[in-house]
This record gives sequence, C-alpha cells and structure tokens, in this order.
Amino acid sequence: MANRIKKRRKKKYGMQIFKDTRMILVFIVILISLFLRMFIPVFSRKHKLQERRDALEVEINNLQEKSVELKKEVNLLQDDNVYIEKIARQELGLAREGEIVYNFVVSENLEKKTK
Repeated sequence: MANRIKKRRKKKYGMQIFKDTRMILVFIVILISLFLRMFIPVFSRKHKLQERRDALEVEINNLQEKSVELKKEVNLLQDDNVYIEKIARQELGLAREGEIVYNFVVSENLEKKTK
C-alpha cells in the first residue's frame, strides 16, 4: 500500500513538473509576442524616419549646390559687365546700337528630320 502511494505521489509530482514547465513556456511565448507587438512598430517608425532623414539630407545638399550657383551668378551680375551683356543678349534679345539681331525659327518638321 505504501508503495502505491509513493507511485501516485511520483506520478502527481511528475505531472506537476510537466504542468509547471508548460505554463512557463506559455508565459514565455506570451512575453515574446507582447515584446514583438510593442517594438515592431517602433522599429518600423525608426526605419521610416531614417529614410525621411536621408531624403532630406539629399534635398539639403541639392539646395546648397543651387545656392552656391546662384551666389556665383549674383556676383557675376554685380561685377562682370561682359556677363551682363551676354545675359541681356540671350534672355532679353537686346543688341548694341547699330547691330542687327536675327532670330531663327526652327519648324517642328525640320527638328523631327534632324533627330
């Protein structure tokens, strides 16, 4: 009889350990899923913000290059009479006194043939 009780206790104890292990595993799985649920959106947002930052850095570099070019042009327009004359001729169609300006119009048919 004492032998049977010992076997039952061993069986109950063995089952109890199995149940405890199973509960621990379930708890760990729940913790991992909660962790993933909380931090995946954070990582996703971080990635999107990094992409946005990279795009803005490219845009800043482009604007800085354009700014340098415009500063050069401003300096030329303030100081260089030859450049001012060139711009006046090209963009405004102005000419010096006594000069004749010829404007050539290229038809669309001629442009298509040359291509």
